[in-house]
Amino acid sequence: MDYRYQDCCGEPEIVSCIHQFMERLPTLEGTPFVFIKKDGKKLVFDGPQRSFTRLYEMCSETLFTPGLHYSPQVEAFAKVMGQLRIKDLLVHGIGGHIVDRSGRLAAEVYNQALEALKVEVQSPDYRRKVSASVRRCEEAYNSGVGYVDALFKVHSRLLVGRIDLGFEKRLVMSIDLKQVDSFFKAFKNRLRATVLGQMLVGSIWCLECTRDRGFHYHMLVFFDGSKHQNHKHLVQQIGEQWVSSVERDLQTMKGFRPEPRTDLDSLATTPGKATFHNCNLSEYQKPFLGQINHDDVLLRERLRENVAYICKADQLLGVKLSRGMRTMGRGELPRIKAIRPGRPRKQPQPAGSTEPHKA
Repeated sequence: MDYRYQDCCGEPEIVSCIHQFMERLPTLEGTPFVFIKKDGKKLVFDGPQRSFTRLYEMCSETLFTPGLHYSPQVEAFAKVMGQLRIKDLLVHGIGGHIVDRSGRLAAEVYNQALEALKVEVQSPDYRRKVSASVRRCEEAYNSGVGYVDALFKVHSRLLVGRIDLGFEKRLVMSIDLKQVDSFFKAFKNRLRATVLGQMLVGSIWCLECTRDRGFHYHMLVFFDGSKHQNHKHLVQQIGEQWVSSVERDLQTMKGFRPEPRTDLDSLATTPGKATFHNCNLSEYQKPFLGQINHDDVLLRERLRENVAYICKADQLLGVKLSRGMRTMGRGELPRIKAIRPGRPRKQPQPAGSTEPHKA
């Protein structure tokens, strides 16, 4: 396994692929390989689930680093993988006819692995762990929605922004999860000390791991809508603060070495930099960014949907440095002042179920 992943979770895309596969597993039919006897010989053909073997081609036992915490789906996959000694197959090659040192036919082991995983996902222990994960997601959603509702009790309107904070691929290849966490903590501390940070009235964030982007953060930010209007510019400034904060940390990081490149251009020794995507500059099918009045039922429901997405992303990451590391968070609940005399506010009613679902 490449050295740069030995201190984190392995290539982020692998963890994401495994989790998604385990979610689909109960609905899959057939086996990776099919055996047919003809003229006294056992012939091997690709089966309906031949693509299942791709997961094994991408990883080995070293992917699952001791001391890290994975989602129940990924842990179950690792458990079966270890029990069947899949690493032996990886050492000696991939293919339906490959035989390992023990004489096991790879195709037979793949079929056994798929069946073992199907048994595992039906076990009471697995179901209990998945249920606990879903429960944590629901609790996080209720906490996030309650936080946003509290902000609306203090402010008659909110200026809402969303930003994704990440890294160039060259930098992703050279840092581990611990450094990612350190970058984000330093960024929040520095932002809090700026004029821009003091303008913020709230935020919700989560760390996510995806196939194409590796580790990155989703962040919802809230400003007082009665004082600020230019949400695109404000979000852009937050992104620029992120880039400069990470650059500052990279310059002072002891022993840091960028991932070497094969070309000889001027970028050969540069580590890459932090990046961001200003979502307020994007067009959404269901717009929810910018000004939202406290009594706007439609926009507040769309905002809830995006809070739900963030809560779900937190569960899909499924890896932490330690049980004390946070992969999701929000600002402090605002202090709600005593009700002043006058006409009471019109309270908006949710436009649908409060159950979390993906935006």
